[in-house]
Amino acid sequence: MTSENKSHGRRDADGALIFQNDTGAQESMGYMARVYPEHTDVLLTIGPQHRNRREVLHGGIIVTVMDSACGYACSRHAAEDAGIPFVTMSLTTNFIAPVAEGTIRATGRVTGGGYKTLFCEAEVRSEDDRLIATATGVFKRSK
Repeated sequence: MTSENKSHGRRDADGALIFQNDTGAQESMGYMARVYPEHTDVLLTIGPQHRNRREVLHGGIIVTVMDSACGYACSRHAAEDAGIPFVTMSLTTNFIAPVAEGTIRATGRVTGGGYKTLFCEAEVRSEDDRLIATATGVFKRSK
């Protein structure tokens, strides 16, 4: 993507804004964000580079995709086309079940807040719709 497209993404056939290789972290981990008006989905296909010593998806990566889903959801909530950046103030995570392969989906939704601070929740599900992890967070407008 060109730098001009990074803050606006592109739209897919469903009308979602798609962000791929939008940040260095996103590019190195290989996830994609699909930003809808009411929520954001972050998709990651698990590869060997994402697994821990137990050969399951590393918990830090699970947290990262939930954090990203919430951040994109907050940006979209604050302004059309995901233009306002938000930073994470806190993120509380609960790990429910391990997952070792396939594509996971982290869904983030804004649950409340105001102009400068938003509250968000996220969950990660496996391809077979098993709940893997949940999170709640507080996000602050950074501009």
